Amino acid sequence: MCDVAEHLVETSLSIYSCTTSVGPSSNHELYRRMSVHAIVPAELPTRSLRRPFAVRMWTRLLRVWSRASVSRLGRYSVERVEALDKYCEQVSLLRVILVCVLTPVPSLLVELASEIIPLRDPADGWKVNSGAWIRLFIIITSTAAGSLFQVRSTTPELSYFKVFSIAFATGLGSTPALMLLASLWGYPLPFTILLMTIPAAIIFVPLVLLTIIRKGGKLIGTMKLKICLILAQAQITFLYVAFSVVFENSSNALRFGLILFLPLMKLFLKNVVARLASDNVESIPAVAVFTLDVFNALYSAICMQASGSWWTSLVMIVVNVVQTTLSISEINGAAVSFLALNHNKTAISQPKRSRVMEASPRKARERSPSLLQSARLKMYTAPSLHHINRQKPSPEVTISATQMEISSQLLFHLEYRVLVGYIEAFIPLLYAIHLSILSHLPSAEYYPPTRIPSNDQLRSTVGGILAYASTEVASLVWLHLEIKRKLGFSMLYQLAFVLETETELLQGRLFVWIVILLQLTLAHYGTFVCFKASEELAYPIVLVWFSVTS
Repeated sequence: MCDVAEHLVETSLSIYSCTTSVGPSSNHELYRRMSVHAIVPAELPTRSLRRPFAVRMWTRLLRVWSRASVSRLGRYSVERVEALDKYCEQVSLLRVILVCVLTPVPSLLVELASEIIPLRDPADGWKVNSGAWIRLFIIITSTAAGSLFQVRSTTPELSYFKVFSIAFATGLGSTPALMLLASLWGYPLPFTILLMTIPAAIIFVPLVLLTIIRKGGKLIGTMKLKICLILAQAQITFLYVAFSVVFENSSNALRFGLILFLPLMKLFLKNVVARLASDNVESIPAVAVFTLDVFNALYSAICMQASGSWWTSLVMIVVNVVQTTLSISEINGAAVSFLALNHNKTAISQPKRSRVMEASPRKARERSPSLLQSARLKMYTAPSLHHINRQKPSPEVTISATQMEISSQLLFHLEYRVLVGYIEAFIPLLYAIHLSILSHLPSAEYYPPTRIPSNDQLRSTVGGILAYASTEVASLVWLHLEIKRKLGFSMLYQLAFVLETETELLQGRLFVWIVILLQLTLAHYGTFVCFKASEELAYPIVLVWFSVTS
């Protein structure tokens, strides 16, 4: 069992209940359990005329960048805190580990199953390459199904039968259209993975709209943002490939400018995705991370493999260690804040526990027996306190709205950070496993990563990716242990909570990106553009930017 969030989760619950309950407390004790400085730092000191202009501008830039962060776009509701509290009490550590490890497995198995399909040399033409067209059908179908699972997570009216029917029809209609295009244009089609989105969208969107209209017009408003979000995800691949093409064909001076532009592009895309997911604020971290960061991590791993350079992996490892150290320093700052607040002499009365506070670990067993179902239902309802027995607050209890907001934002930010760490750790590991299995399959000769290198070169490449992935895993564990030690909160349980209670939302995105990107370099799908020129300094810098701006 997990000693659930004694300094964070119960603090959040206490703050929400303070406006509705009465009872004795101490300001000293309430603030002792509450630390937000690790996430929302104290106000910057008054500007000093002695500070250099460059320092002032850098401070302003950091402030603007921080305000644009996706982790500041939402907060936890009372219902979500309750669900997390119960999950931490009722779920075993073994289950938490299994959830974290097995989450990417289904999409990986689908991709490996398609690798078993035999292929012919693409030079033989499109007519004899039936295996390649079957693979493309699987990619389109799984992508359509994954997109619909993202929609279904908040629209249960969309049944599983309709999900698979629309996905199958999309694949069945798009594949012949691409075959016709190949017969007219030539085979293999250049950038097939990008071209397939055009006929797929032409078939997919009308089928979804027709299904919604038949279910009732009230769903149209709900589905507008969801469809826009799906279409926005499709544009991410276009933007990254376009960036790669421009980068590859630019001068060194222009490449430097493009490298500086990359983090701005990522930040813009993340905010677009987050805004489109804003109809359910609590899902913003999961949507943003499992859209941009999954794509970015896989694309970076593919480019890292293409470089064939150990020192590129080494540079990214060093950058990762620095990032983790900075995160840990924030936690240490929170600990210092704890000590300072513990000496606060001001006292207020402690409120009695409301019904929300009864969701603590000691009371969790007495609540709803259906943990995950309750969590899912609560997460997709608007935050509400109407079910709490409101009582006239004591004059001694004065918890500001700002304090309530910051406390709930703390858990929101922690969720975002642990999801980013999870993706950065497990996606490169997943790619290394896929590369190792692929090297023993007949289709390996049609993938550049496994066609040319010798066994020693392949082992060296996989070793570099595994070394990087291992440091990411170690960083995630380190961050978890430090937060557990300093704040008494288990980020590992919070990670498993998100992965398990938002299964359809997250699995849908994994099926979209993993199945597509792991076959991105297949010779039958035309030219794949990644950053070449591994001898130049620009290539590793691009990968470092990929890592830093995550």
